[in-house]
Amino acid sequence: MRLRNLSSPGPLSLCLCQNNVATVLQILGRAQEALGCYEHALGIKEHTMGTEHSSVADTLFNLGSVHRKLGHRREASEYFLRSATVSAKARGANHEHTLTAIEQYNALK
Repeated sequence: MRLRNLSSPGPLSLCLCQNNVATVLQILGRAQEALGCYEHALGIKEHTMGTEHSSVADTLFNLGSVHRKLGHRREASEYFLRSATVSAKARGANHEHTLTAIEQYNALK
């Protein structure tokens, strides 16, 4: 019997894991740790999917949310604006994710 050689997970699988871990950490109140996971996931997404993919917009939004929770208003504002910009390009200006990112950005002004 021959055993199949299982390769290591690809970058997108790792990215999904990073996002899931970050979400759990955020729920547990460990925002600083979640931040690192989201940043790692963002780097993978931008490298593999490009900087204007809708999934990149989602991670940018998550980073904005964590920064807001940590009291980093300037950083949160920058991430929400980037999220809105990418989401508008990927999904359209009137998509609910785009509008939510704009709303979060405006709330920090």
